[in-house]
Amino acid sequence: MITRRTFTASLAAPIAAMAAPGKETAMNNPFQAIFEKSMNEKKGVNVHVNGQTIGMLVTKIGDGTVEGRSQQFSMIVIRLDRIDAATIS
Repeated sequence: MITRRTFTASLAAPIAAMAAPGKETAMNNPFQAIFEKSMNEKKGVNVHVNGQTIGMLVTKIGDGTVEGRSQQFSMIVIRLDRIDAATIS
């Protein structure tokens, strides 16, 4: 039986998670594991943004952005909300 107390408690955790600023979690950022692997293992990653593919090595994962570099560019910054897909070999 759902009471007011259990209903309120069941809503508290998701609301707190949305309101609390901090690092992106795997649930909020499904690309987190790929970007961390690229950064830690120095492996290249292909990021697909708006029909374009950007090849890079991840150097930093920020709040709402991922930074990297490639042979052509010394610094690449991509907003996480713009990423369609990411692949790593």
